[in-house]
Amino acid sequence: MVVADVSGLSKSYKNKKVLDNISFQLNKGDIVGYLGKNGSGKTTTINILVGLLGYDAGNISILGYDISKDYNSLYGKLGIMFDENGLYNKMTVKQNLDYFVKLYKVDLRRNKSFVSELYKEMDYESIKNIQVSKLSKGMKRMVALVRTLMMWPELLILDEPFDGIDIENRCSFINLIKKYYQAKKPTIILTSHVMADIEELANRIIILKDSRIILDQSIEDFKAQGADDAKSLSEIYLSKICG
Repeated sequence: MVVADVSGLSKSYKNKKVLDNISFQLNKGDIVGYLGKNGSGKTTTINILVGLLGYDAGNISILGYDISKDYNSLYGKLGIMFDENGLYNKMTVKQNLDYFVKLYKVDLRRNKSFVSELYKEMDYESIKNIQVSKLSKGMKRMVALVRTLMMWPELLILDEPFDGIDIENRCSFINLIKKYYQAKKPTIILTSHVMADIEELANRIIILKDSRIILDQSIEDFKAQGADDAKSLSEIYLSKICG
């Protein structure tokens, strides 16, 4: 099943082309590491997919909806976690989560056991009455991830989800994402500058360079490119974007 279909997507800022006629399809169950140097167009692509940014040319459909016409039909079907957490700093953890549950009309009974597991993983009872501004960066990221996963999205977009968190929280993040994937089999787009994160989660890699897609293949085929020389994923990746 095709979850997202991007065809001929182009975007420019003034005279600078940020995306130059890129095309790809995302299928149900894809976990795509969407990679490239800063300025390669990763964030622009994501901002377009989630409706925050317009585009100059191309066609995009998500879950069968043309986002230029029917974006509102995707309400509650996309889960988005940006580098910025999107939480309200002056509200408590409980107030934040309660607010988003009401905003997105989430029926917590539908996936009660999974939601309970999410809350347990972030140690909800000990932090629920703490103002978000007083949490560590890692805990803010954890709350933001739980908020995103409890919406039960069909397309999950994670933009640098592990940025600035410690090893322990990273392990918790990865475990939650894996459990969610096993339960829902969603499509996931993951951006990260750390290839270990991509190797841990992704089954497919797309690399952007100079505003264009230069590689789109399975993680197994990507790894195979360095097998003869015993290259790591980071070395293979660097050879693609720096070569």
